[in-house]
Amino acid sequence: MVAWALMAPAERQLGDGIRLVYLHVSATWAGLMGIYGAGLLGVAALAVPSRIPDGWARALGGAGLVIFSVGFVVSLASAHVSWGGILWVEPRLLASAGIIALGSILSWTTQGVDSPRVTGMAWLGFAVVTSVSLQAAGLFFHPDEPIASSTSDAIRWTFFGLFGLATVALFLLVSLLRPEPGESPG
Repeated sequence: MVAWALMAPAERQLGDGIRLVYLHVSATWAGLMGIYGAGLLGVAALAVPSRIPDGWARALGGAGLVIFSVGFVVSLASAHVSWGGILWVEPRLLASAGIIALGSILSWTTQGVDSPRVTGMAWLGFAVVTSVSLQAAGLFFHPDEPIASSTSDAIRWTFFGLFGLATVALFLLVSLLRPEPGESPG
């Protein structure tokens, strides 16, 4: 991902700082995909309390949280380069920090829980809280849809390539975290 970002074109306003933005947003989106996927699997675990959706929810949610956290760390470097410093009271930064804290607590506290319904409800709740938190945070410094509004094909393809690589990283991490069939997910 870093090599792909280093080959990325500069952007008119952010210059070379766009490379950090690409990494930040692609990791954040892939992490959110994992968190929201865990929420959907949480619904499945509620409907059919089985170790299969439970194990997948825990692995996908945990991997999503790790990738989202990487996106958060890169966002700090990106903010420093793009905005000249880190605005510690920026609403998205605070919401993201809260999501990471809550997700870490959830992952830690549900490790010993042997009830797919309980962990399913926890992952579903976490996905909902994540979505609501980010929607409520709004956009302060963050531009609205910078990739979609860009007229540069190179910028769009660079981002989507990095998002694809972040998604691959997410599922590689899921494959490491997912319990083997018959193994307890906790």
